Amino acid sequence: MSNRQTKNRASAAPRHGHDRSGRGGARRLITAGVLAGLTSVPALAGPRGEQVVHGSAVFNRRGNNTTITTSQRAIINYESF
Repeated sequence: MSNRQTKNRASAAPRHGHDRSGRGGARRLITAGVLAGLTSVPALAGPRGEQVVHGSAVFNRRGNNTTITTSQRAIINYESF
């Protein structure tokens, strides 16, 4: 291949619509953000099977909210979260 052909090939328009203006990175970032938002699922379960082993604690559940009120240095073991 001659130098002239190599030079023309190097200056040709980028393939597949990609350019080097920096817009491709922003597009990928936006796409990743949208996909992350679509795949995130709210937690459906809270802590369960609690056992207070030191101090005191009160557990109030209302819908998806759990409020835990404890004494200082309370120790709580949970079966699952």
